[in-house]
Amino acid sequence: MTESKNEPERRGGQELIVVCNSGSTSAKLAIFSADSVSASDKPLWKAVLKKHADKSVQVEIHGSSAESKLEIPGEDITQVIETALQSAWSGPTAIAKDDSNVRAVGHRIVHGGTYFSEPTLVTERVLEQLHELYELAPLHQPAGVECVKLASRIFPNAKQIAVFDTSYFHGMAPEATIYPVPYEWHEKHGIRRYGFHGINHQYCSRKAAEMTAKPISEFRVVTCHLGGGASMAATNNGHAVATTMGFTPLDGLMMGTRSGEIDPGIILYLLENQKYTSQQIDHALNYDSGLKGVSEISSDVEQLQNLSSDGNKRAQLALSIYIRSISGHLGSLLTTMNGADAVVFSAGVGENSSYIREEVTKRLTFTGIVCDTTSNEAPSHDDREISARTSIIHILVINAQEEWMIAKECVRLLENAPAETPSRS
Repeated sequence: MTESKNEPERRGGQELIVVCNSGSTSAKLAIFSADSVSASDKPLWKAVLKKHADKSVQVEIHGSSAESKLEIPGEDITQVIETALQSAWSGPTAIAKDDSNVRAVGHRIVHGGTYFSEPTLVTERVLEQLHELYELAPLHQPAGVECVKLASRIFPNAKQIAVFDTSYFHGMAPEATIYPVPYEWHEKHGIRRYGFHGINHQYCSRKAAEMTAKPISEFRVVTCHLGGGASMAATNNGHAVATTMGFTPLDGLMMGTRSGEIDPGIILYLLENQKYTSQQIDHALNYDSGLKGVSEISSDVEQLQNLSSDGNKRAQLALSIYIRSISGHLGSLLTTMNGADAVVFSAGVGENSSYIREEVTKRLTFTGIVCDTTSNEAPSHDDREISARTSIIHILVINAQEEWMIAKECVRLLENAPAETPSRS
């Protein structure tokens, strides 16, 4: 464990917002001041949890005046979340003497289905509805709901608030959401394009407008959320108009372990002729496809890039398909708005891989987008522009700020006090 020697700065009576952004193998936690979250995206305390193959969890904790790193044994990451949160109230990374001032806990919930189009106070009925959506987002929905239950126990006096990845896309036009299948599937079963990563897409679109000094009401931007999961969204005049993910987070771009779009006939063929069960196919498409599936080595872009440079043909193939997928979808989204003012790269791969950014943009020079090689390759953790002076489209790298967006939505909901359980649309 590493610590600073400075005495931690303790917060007094200010109200706090805790944020849980949880997944199946990782989680990000943050604590914000309810009074200042609208003005600042800097948390008072944050922690990043990553699950390792040996079933331990690496935890990096950043308090107001100290940091620590530790390995916590435990296969269930939600249990490790509880341990990590204790460091906010005791030890060198503490920011308050106890958790009595926690007003609300905001949770990233991946799928809101047709039930939820806005951040929502969690009730027993809401939990039941979230359970119904498990099969639509099997990698993330259960982890999010378990984190809600955990936080309800840890902070029994705080409001639990669900903030949905699908909300940003709820108002897209029918031509952007309705699949070309029997319309009764939409009416009877809620089959439609929902879209995901909406929390970050919304943040990046607003940040991009700010960085280019353009009003969001007159701004066209394609945001590329490229992480383990990946999606793109087109935002025109402040509203999402198209996105790559669909009914579930499996659709769209090729991802780390997920297939992205494939011919649906493949699934029918495998079910009818190869004696795979639906469960086996579901597992393969979610966990054993994408970069990992093609390379049969790894889902990590940096590792595959290193292997590719050494001549590994499968790593080269996986990256080629990945880049083709991203550039193809980016070009498609540009057509939905007849161009764009900016393209944004965000999330783990988007923020850190200059190679992917360069390879994607150089396939789209016909659109007028030109990347500046020096700016693109310069190491930086700051939001920045990497477009060349000759580019007619701004190319931006923007750090994901999902935890801050969730905290802001919590404060907005608490101030406006909307109905606790939205009606089903």
